[in-house]
Amino acid sequence: MLNQSALRKKTAPASLIRRDAYFGLGTLVAMTILLLFMNQHAQAQTPATPNPTLPAQPRQTPNFAEHQQKELAHIAAHIQILQTLQSCVQSATSHESLKACNETAHQSEEVNRRSK
Repeated sequence: MLNQSALRKKTAPASLIRRDAYFGLGTLVAMTILLLFMNQHAQAQTPATPNPTLPAQPRQTPNFAEHQQKELAHIAAHIQILQTLQSCVQSATSHESLKACNETAHQSEEVNRRSK
């Protein structure tokens, strides 16, 4: 004959059911608060849209031409350093000479960076 206790449905004790329900409710509340916070945070970081009736004005400094010339001079110096490095590497005959080329170029770049 079948054992009656084996046929009964096994259920968790009432204390576990209450704890699981409480944990599930707490998790739901925490997730809801987190989503609300994230939504407010995302809205706060959204940049304001510019007024579509006004054309966007480019930001120009009073000494733009001077700044542009300094940038071009810096780029020209950088290109010169790279061309010197290229010719040094092409004429290198050992690892030591390659290392010397790189060190010289690095020092030149430091000087160029400081003069900017």
